[in-house]
Amino acid sequence: MEKIIDQILPYFPFEIKDVIISIFKNYPNCEEIRVRVNKPLSLFVQGREVATNFIVDKEIIEKIFYLLTNYSYYSVEQELQNGYLTIPGGHRVGICGKAVVEKEKVKTLVDINSLNIRIARQQRGIGDKVLPYLIRENSFLSTIILSPPNCGKTTLLRDLVRILSSSDRFSFKVGVVDERSEIAGCFRGIPQLDIGKRVDVIDSCPKKEGMIMLIRSMSPHILATDELGKKEDIEALEYAVTAGVNVLTTVHGKDLFDLKNKPYFCEILNLNLFKRLIILSNKGGMGTVEDIIDLETGRSIWEGKYHVV
Repeated sequence: MEKIIDQILPYFPFEIKDVIISIFKNYPNCEEIRVRVNKPLSLFVQGREVATNFIVDKEIIEKIFYLLTNYSYYSVEQELQNGYLTIPGGHRVGICGKAVVEKEKVKTLVDINSLNIRIARQQRGIGDKVLPYLIRENSFLSTIILSPPNCGKTTLLRDLVRILSSSDRFSFKVGVVDERSEIAGCFRGIPQLDIGKRVDVIDSCPKKEGMIMLIRSMSPHILATDELGKKEDIEALEYAVTAGVNVLTTVHGKDLFDLKNKPYFCEILNLNLFKRLIILSNKGGMGTVEDIIDLETGRSIWEGKYHVV
C-alpha cells in the first residue's frame, strides 16, 4: 500500500495530500478516486462510492492536471485524444473536459472538469486454478473471459498472461495488444505490472492493427487483448487462425446466450478459434468464477466456485 501511495501522491497538490493519505489509511482497498469540480472528492471501494467532506474547486483540478502533465500540456496531447493518461505504477487517470474536435475526431481535451484515478493492483496467482481448464496436451486453448464490468476480467487475463509467459513447462511466447494500457500498465513504453518473462507488448494500439503486427513481427504462440468485439477484430482473428496463433481475450457480457447475441460474435464464434469461455460475476464477491464452458460441446466443465479477486 505504501508503494501505491508513493506513486500517486506526487500528482496531488499540498491542499489535498492529507485527504488522499487518509483515504488509503481508512480504505486500503480503494479502487478509484474521483475528482470533480465543485463536488466532494469521492472514492470507490468494492463498487461502493464513499464521499469525503473535501470539496474540489477548479484550481485543485488544474493543479492536479499540471502535475500529471509535468506542466507540459502538449507532451500529452496525443494521449488526451483517448481520454486518459497512464502514470508510474500503471495507474490510469481518466479525464473529462471540453473536447476539441477536428474532422469528426477528438484532437484533445481542454477545460478539464473531472478526473478518475483508477488504482492498478496486481493479483498474482489468481489464474492458477482456472489454467488447467485452458490447456490440452500442453497447448493453450483460445479463451474468452466474459463478465459484466468490474468483475475482474482484466485482472484474471493479466495473471494468465504472467503465468503462461513465465512457465518453464510451456515456454509460450505471448504478445499483448494493450489498447487502453490496462493489461501491462505501460508508462513511457515500460510495463509497470508483472506480465511475465516471454511477453511482448504493443501499447495504445488498436486491436486489429496490433494483433496483425505482433503475428508478423514477434511470432507469438498466444495473443492477449482486452474487450474484443468490433467488426474489424474479425479480420485479425481470421489472420490468427491462419497463422496458428491462439487468443486470450475479454468481453463484456453475462452468459453464453448474451455472448451469442452480441453483434459480430456469431461470426467470431463460427471461426472455431475459441475453445473455452470463462464466466465471471460478483454474485459471491468480485471475481467469482461462475462457469467454464467448453465451446466445442457447449457443456460446463467447471467444478465449484472460486473468487479470482
